Formats: sequence, C-alpha cells, structure tokens
Amino acid sequence: MITTTRPLRFLGLVPIAFFCATASAASAAERPDSDTVTIEINAPWDWVKLTSGEWLKGKITALEKDSLSFDSDELGDQDIDWDSVEAIHSHTPLNVLLNSQQLYSGTLETVDGKLIIGSQGPIEFSDALRIASTSKRELDRWSGKVGAGANYRTGNTNQKDFTANVDLLRRTARSSIRLSYIADVFYDDGEETSNEHRANGSWYIRRSENWFWQPVQFEYYSAPLQNIASQWTGGMGAGVYIFDTDDISWTASAGPGYMYTRYEETPEGQSRTVDSGAFYLSTQYDQSLTDYMDVSASYQLTASNKDSGKYKHHGVISLYIDLTGSLDLSMSAYWDRVKYPQADSDGVLPEQDDFRYTVGVSYEF
Repeated sequence: MITTTRPLRFLGLVPIAFFCATASAASAAERPDSDTVTIEINAPWDWVKLTSGEWLKGKITALEKDSLSFDSDELGDQDIDWDSVEAIHSHTPLNVLLNSQQLYSGTLETVDGKLIIGSQGPIEFSDALRIASTSKRELDRWSGKVGAGANYRTGNTNQKDFTANVDLLRRTARSSIRLSYIADVFYDDGEETSNEHRANGSWYIRRSENWFWQPVQFEYYSAPLQNIASQWTGGMGAGVYIFDTDDISWTASAGPGYMYTRYEETPEGQSRTVDSGAFYLSTQYDQSLTDYMDVSASYQLTASNKDSGKYKHHGVISLYIDLTGSLDLSMSAYWDRVKYPQADSDGVLPEQDDFRYTVGVSYEF
C-alpha cells in the first residue's frame, strides 16, 4: 500500500501527531512484515518497486532489451530486469513504445499489476518495448564513455603508444544511434610511428522483441602502417537478438554495403583508389559478470573485392571493472586482419594481422 505524506496544517496538532507517530512506529516494530510503505509522491524523483518488495528511489532513464535503466543517488546506475519490476511511479513524463509500435507519452503508474501511461491503459508490462525520456534537451538523450590508455602492440610495429576512445549513445523510444571513435597515435623522437583512427556509427530501430532494423551503418578507418590512407564503408541491414536477458545481450546483424579505399602507396601504374560492393556480418556480446565487472566482445567481417582486401576482420574484447561510480578500469584486446593487403610503391606487403592490447581508465556519463 502506498500512502502520501503531506505537511501539517495547524501547529496545535503537533502533540497529537507526535503521539500518533510514536504509536505507529511501535506498531511497525511489532509487525516487521508489514507491507505499508510511505513514499513522497510529489517529490522530484521516480519510484520503482521490485517483486522482492523493495522500493528504489531515483530516476528512470530507459527501458531497452527487457532491462530497465535506473539512476539512484545511493546505488548509482542500475540495470533491472523488467520481469523484476512490480510497480512504478514516475515523477516526469516518459515516452513508451509498445510491441505494436504505438508510442505513448505520460507519467507511469501501476494499477492492479498493469501499466498506466498518462491517460492510456491499463497495459500489460510485457507489452512495453522501450522507454525513453521526453526531455526536449538534446543532451538528455545522450550517454557514453570517454577513455584513455597505453598500448603494447605487435605485428606491423612493436612499440608502446597511446590510445583514446569515445563511445556515445543517443536513445529515443523508437531508435538508438551509436557512435564510437578510437585513436592510436605515437611519436618517437619527433617521428610519427603510429597513427590509426577508426570511427563507427549505427542507427538502430527496434521493430520487435526479436529483431531490429539498421538503416545506416558506416565505418571510417585510417592505418598508414597498413598502407591504408583512408577507407570508408557504408551499408544497411537488419539484426536479431540471440540472447536478451538482464545479464547477457547478444546480437547479430548483416547487410549489403559499399567500400571506398585510398592507399598510401601503390606500385607504379596502379591506382591508389579502389571501390567495391561489400557485405558485412557483425555480432556484439555484452555480459555482466558481477555487480562490478562487465565483459564486452564484438566482431565484424566485411567482404569486398580482392583489390579492396577481399576479407577484412575486426575484433575487440574488453573487460571493465568499476573503480568508482563513474570511473572504470578497462582492459581491451584488438585484432585486425586483411586477406590481401596492398603492397606499397616498393612492392612491400604489410602484414595481414595487427594486434593491440590496451589498459586504461574510462569515464562514464
């Protein structure tokens, strides 16, 4: 049962209120299993009740892939299994996308185990597909990580260098935009010995519990040590959720695309630019190992013509360990492979494989 607290209107009622409060506290002590909980309905925060009977106070930030994102001042950012939520009271309006692709906006309430969205409802909990903020501020739609670290790499070069990375997510009730960028730059006695850059972007539109649509997928890559001045890949496709639980998320997607490559050098008489139709296949795996440790792995295969390298592989596996509420220790391993690397003007072929190992710190916002 939820009761609403209100200020006393008359000072003359203070002794009576004190006596009643004392009696109520004594009664509660005699009945430790009481279901009565007092919450501040008009306070500037949201409430979530779990199936265990616990109440959480904070801010509902999103619902995606059956996981409710909840920001608590005391507990920090929490991902809660949607099946573990029994009741909700939101202070601010939210956008809710249903499995039927209907979009409703309003504050969230729970009545008789069903969801009320503003004046719409009752709606089964299982029919809610996504929840996102209704804020008109663009910054409120974004979250992400910014990190930096040191590398030790083997392959085309053996050295220690520096890396920086940015991962951004823009989320609405209907779709998500994911952007990432990683830079690897090192100077030795004033000479640049490493200068690699990779930027990725994807636009996801979730169509049901099981699949999503990717109208845009792109990648920019530059790796002079692999004789690639710049390489642009764009495409579109669709994907499925292989696993979609509170602890594990595993997706796979595929689709056609186009690749344009400009090489640093080529043998005499050979063009420095090539283009090709392409096809990509990618997968993303995320798992919460413990309350303070997560693992993430991704792999993408891009197929093109022989002049563009034929088969291009890119794989990453990362381990994140919470240091504080916003800081993580990150350890990552990267693998890149090109089936047919392009020879330079002297006929020297870069190695097919390139590896990087990174240890750093990332800030989450």
